[in-house]
Amino acid sequence: MVTVRPLHPSDRKAVLEVARALALWFRPLDQMALVIDLMRHEGFVAEEGEQVVGFATFHQPTPDQAQLSWLGVRPEWHGQGVGSRLLGAVERALRRRGVRFLRVMTVDEQVAEPAFALTRHFYERHRFRAVGREPDAFGQGRHGVVLEKTLV
Repeated sequence: MVTVRPLHPSDRKAVLEVARALALWFRPLDQMALVIDLMRHEGFVAEEGEQVVGFATFHQPTPDQAQLSWLGVRPEWHGQGVGSRLLGAVERALRRRGVRFLRVMTVDEQVAEPAFALTRHFYERHRFRAVGREPDAFGQGRHGVVLEKTLV
């Protein structure tokens, strides 16, 4: 049974192992950024027994808005609700703080990367909507789309 709990500093290695298993989404530079963000951002991990099978991190740049910085679930756990449970934990934590909006940036649909079509679909299913675009946000012509969800 998968359980979700707050992220602890001791989870960093396990989180990076999950990211490495998601090479279509987490390129080497992304993994380096994740290492830095794990030291600064809050988050949650999903565990099956002692194994971390997913994670979500976020930060709150303003009192009424938070940014989902990373969300990843081991490929063998895709489609089993782990990502939804992690996102739900983030949303509940932010609602308790009175945060009104949760944003995430991902690769724009104009970039032909099927993995990110799945990512956008996940966020759309969870009622995120596009509110902006970031040219070349991910380098090498990979544009970003900013998605936002109203929490309260």
